[in-house]
Amino acid sequence: MQLFVFNFYGTTFLVIYGMVIIMGIVLELGATPAPAPAPAPLLPPSEANAILNSGWWNLSQLDSHNICSWYGISCNVAGSITSIGCPFYTLWIRLETLNLSIFKNLEWLEVSGCGLQGTIPPDIGNLHKLTHLCLSYNSLYGQIPPALANLTQLKSLTLSNNNFQGLIPRELLFLKNLIVLDLSYNLLDGEIPPALANLTQLKRLTLSNNKFQGLIPRELLFLKNLIVLDLSYNSLDGEIPPALTNFTQLESLIISHNNIQGSIPELLFLKNLTVLDLSYNSLDGEIPHALTNFTQLESLIISHNNIQGSIPELLFLKNLTVLDLSYNSLDGEIPHALTNFTQLESLIISHNNIQGSIPELLFLKNLTVLDLSYNSLDGEIPHALTNFTQLESLIISHNNIQGSIPELLFLKNLTVLDLSYNSLDGEIPHALTNFTQLESLIISHNNIQGSIPELLFLKNLTVLDLSYNSLDGEIPHALTNFTQLESLIISHNNIQGSIPELLFLKNLTVLDLSYNSLDGEIPHALTNFTQLESLIISHNNIQGSIPELLFLKNLTVLDLSYNSLDGEIPHALTNFTQLESLIISHNNIQGSIPELLFLKNLTVLDLSYNSLDGEIPHALTNFTQLESLIISHNNIQGSIPELLFLKNLTVLDLSYNSLDGEIPHALTNFTQLESLIISHNNIQGSIPELLFLKNLTVLDLSYNSLDDFFHNKFQGPIPGELLFLKNLTYLDLSYNSLDGEIPPARANLTLLERLDLSHNKFQGPIPGELLFLKNLTWLDLSYNLLDGEIPPALANLTQLEMLDLSNNKFQGPIPRELLFLKNLTWLDLSYNSLDGEIPPALANLTQLKSLTLSHNKFQGPIPGELLFLKNLTWLDLSYNSLDGEIPPALTNLTQLESLIISHNNIQGSAEFCFLEKAYFVRSISQQNQWDLALVTDKFP
Repeated sequence: MQLFVFNFYGTTFLVIYGMVIIMGIVLELGATPAPAPAPAPLLPPSEANAILNSGWWNLSQLDSHNICSWYGISCNVAGSITSIGCPFYTLWIRLETLNLSIFKNLEWLEVSGCGLQGTIPPDIGNLHKLTHLCLSYNSLYGQIPPALANLTQLKSLTLSNNNFQGLIPRELLFLKNLIVLDLSYNLLDGEIPPALANLTQLKRLTLSNNKFQGLIPRELLFLKNLIVLDLSYNSLDGEIPPALTNFTQLESLIISHNNIQGSIPELLFLKNLTVLDLSYNSLDGEIPHALTNFTQLESLIISHNNIQGSIPELLFLKNLTVLDLSYNSLDGEIPHALTNFTQLESLIISHNNIQGSIPELLFLKNLTVLDLSYNSLDGEIPHALTNFTQLESLIISHNNIQGSIPELLFLKNLTVLDLSYNSLDGEIPHALTNFTQLESLIISHNNIQGSIPELLFLKNLTVLDLSYNSLDGEIPHALTNFTQLESLIISHNNIQGSIPELLFLKNLTVLDLSYNSLDGEIPHALTNFTQLESLIISHNNIQGSIPELLFLKNLTVLDLSYNSLDGEIPHALTNFTQLESLIISHNNIQGSIPELLFLKNLTVLDLSYNSLDGEIPHALTNFTQLESLIISHNNIQGSIPELLFLKNLTVLDLSYNSLDGEIPHALTNFTQLESLIISHNNIQGSIPELLFLKNLTVLDLSYNSLDDFFHNKFQGPIPGELLFLKNLTYLDLSYNSLDGEIPPARANLTLLERLDLSHNKFQGPIPGELLFLKNLTWLDLSYNLLDGEIPPALANLTQLEMLDLSNNKFQGPIPRELLFLKNLTWLDLSYNSLDGEIPPALANLTQLKSLTLSHNKFQGPIPGELLFLKNLTWLDLSYNSLDGEIPPALTNLTQLESLIISHNNIQGSAEFCFLEKAYFVRSISQQNQWDLALVTDKFP
């Protein structure tokens, strides 16, 4: 028995063994030997039977006649058990298998982490002498039994890390001797009972990680002895009660991860506070200045709130080791007083609106974490940082930091360096190659130039992200030795040369070399990267065929688009069962699309812009997770399969192929579909009912042989089904034979951004209901038979950039309301019967680049106010009845490329010496009466 205990606790064995040696030496020197130990007291039969029948102990390895000597059991001199703890092993047994009511003298029950299951038996209330009860880290459930209230001697009650539910029983609140109450990490709910204030001896109250709601009870002010109060990770709301300011003994106050609102109270008298954590709430207001007097404070965490204002000086917090103010709305500069916090180990002020430069922070020699990311800091990285020899994590990303990266020579312990999303320039310093502990190096989204250094000694590197810079040169071969590397991202640079073999990067999960100038072939060594999850080599000049990539079983993203790859799609891809995104577009891939049978997780398949032929494989119909299917710009033939089970499809683009047959009716069930593009094929027949495609934003069926719309053969009125496409953003019905009036119901399509009804036979006026299309940026009604006046309601389309009403039968003047469309860049009202004068208010359309008013009945002079159309490149006023002279102000239109004023009654002379870009200026002389002699030498 003793040998069993000694083998488990090596230290105890050494101590007792040493005592035996000392006793032997004493005996050899003639000392009187100690008397033999008294025999173990006899355990009461009821207690012995309860132990032996519980199943808690392995009886085959224990002496059943000496239970008091078992590990976890202690007895008093009378032989009654006073303490029970766990055996050496996890029990996975119900708590009630040990008949606790037998142990009348039990004072200490410590069975934490024993794997106990079930509920707490009510007879636990019979343990009247119990002072310490710990059942934490088990799998107990049910409600906390009120019988615990009978344990009136209890000083410590710990039930944490179980699955207890329900309320805190009110009976529990009569345990007047309780010093420690820990109910954390359970599923308790309801409100925190105000009667907790009765536990006046309480020093530690931990209710964290439950489902408590409601307010923090103000009655807690009576817990004058409280040292630790942890209410974190609940759903508490309301404000922090001012009564907390009276806890003069309080050392740790943790209320994080709740819904607490309001400002932080002054907390004036919490002079002993060492930990204050109010993070992850909805607190607002400013950081109270009273905090500056908490001289014992070691950890101040107020992150993830709505705190505003500047960071106070915090002058006297000399013991501070952790300061986390991240994820707030703080502004102002980093206070220089922080430079004196010599004990500071972690300084986190990320995700705020802090401005100014980074102070030198000269004396923060113990700093291990510095995170200033996601602010508006500028200036350069201070050189004083190079002396922070303990620094492990330096994160200054997402700021406006300029200048070059300093050498950072002495940061030998650095594991994370993130300088991304700044305006840094210069080259990557060679000193980085000596940071042997570095695990994550992120310098993306800067203006770094030069080549990538060899980085020879960064053997622990797991993440290397140099993307979105101006790096050139080749990928260094030294990278092939970074055996711990998991993520290698060098995209969006000017890297040239071929991809090295990267033979030993067996742990690589992400490889992104996209948007460079890499050439050569995809190295076959990549086929051995069995951990690879994301392989992105798009937008390069890679040639050759796609290797088999046989062993990349974990691949979820494969993007080889925008290269010069040829050959066929390898059949090995059909075995990549984890693949979610397969993008091989914009290459020279030939052959047919393989069945891809086992790609059940595929969400994106883009094979567009290749030379694929054959038919769309029917296996695609089983890809139930597919969201985007793009096979456009190929030579695919045959009919469109039913694709019955693609219920999650949002984008289907089969355009620019040689598909025939009809549009399958199964498409009408794709309720998630947002973009349906089947243009430029040989599709025939009629368009099926699209009633259920409520999310459709783009529908393009043009250039087919359909009996319906979009450069097809559609006749008659607009089909009513389109009324139900409420999410439509692009509608093009041009080049058909649609007739009748434009229905007012178009006003239902309130998300519409582009409407093209041109080249049809629509008659009647423009419906006033178009004013509801507030998002419209493009409106083309040209080449129809529309008549009446231009409705003033068009002025409500304030987002409109292009308006073409040409080649209709509109009459009357240009409505003055139209001249408030400040975003217009294109206005074409030509080939109508508009009359009146050209309104001078056209000058308000300052974004206008093209203005065509030809072939109308406009009279009067050309308004000189047109000089304000500084962006105008095209001006056509021909075939009207304009008179007067050409206003000299037109010479200020320096961007003008085409000026056409022919077939009017213009008189006088013209001077266009400043129209440097006017290519068609001579055409203005036709059918007018003025002299071009001044410009004939400039425009032969």
